[in-house]
Amino acid sequence: MWHAENVRIAARLAVFSAALPLLADPRTQKLLDRLAEEASAFASTAPNLIARETLKQRAVKTGGKRRFHPRVQTSTGQPEGPEWQTREIQSEYAFAALGDPPSIRELRKVLSVDGAPVSESDKALADLLRALRSNDDRTRRKLLEDFEKHGLVGAATDFGQLILLFTRASQEQYEYTFRANKLLGADWCVVFQYKQHEGPGALTVFGAKGRQRPQISGEIWVSRQSYRPLRITLVSTRLEDTESVRDEAEVDYAMTTHGVVAPTAVNHREFRKGQLVAENHYTYTPFQKFGSSADIKFNVR
Repeated sequence: MWHAENVRIAARLAVFSAALPLLADPRTQKLLDRLAEEASAFASTAPNLIARETLKQRAVKTGGKRRFHPRVQTSTGQPEGPEWQTREIQSEYAFAALGDPPSIRELRKVLSVDGAPVSESDKALADLLRALRSNDDRTRRKLLEDFEKHGLVGAATDFGQLILLFTRASQEQYEYTFRANKLLGADWCVVFQYKQHEGPGALTVFGAKGRQRPQISGEIWVSRQSYRPLRITLVSTRLEDTESVRDEAEVDYAMTTHGVVAPTAVNHREFRKGQLVAENHYTYTPFQKFGSSADIKFNVR
């Protein structure tokens, strides 16, 4: 009994000792304070923001099946590489709280696929705003399901709100390590590495069977002067049946005119059995804030 109690005390001391370098590093504390501030602002403001999203995807054709077969025998008996397809999808894009307890999710209303109109812009925007104002989760979930139906392969969603991984309540789920000072464009950044040691993952992949909650890791790039987050990366590895799936994502953030950071671009790559099978590149017009009127127009470049 005495031995068991001492083991428990020693374990608690070990955890406390491991946390000392984190607490002693002013850069890490400054990082956590700014991340908590930005995550809180995003959580309260994001459900009132809307933008135009363009997704460009390059992915291995699966013939209607989710499985990837990287080697095909030709008539000469030589292995042939997989057949790739490209897609370009434009959507009205917003955030909404879904579920119980609620969590912020991405919502889209598709406008066009490969240049072919799917919905008129005014109607799509009105439908999206109607769903955002609705208290009915079924209406919002239908938008999530509709996005899947446009020939996408492994399109990953819910990266735009990656900043919410680092709310004050969630920060203890990760270990943080200072890595380096690096340039991002013309901006000097302080780069930290993070690694999850408990808690759920935050990735949604259409078509995945037996979805798991993998642990994640990545980097956080912040402005050297203000510690405002400029880029968050994520690496996640999981098993689907017996197949290893690895997702890599990079989300670039910028300050909006509404006093909250929001995504400007997302790059995602999916690997199966070590082979690249999908690349998704999302870009966003500047976010606008909607109120009681649907009179919102986007200038798409």
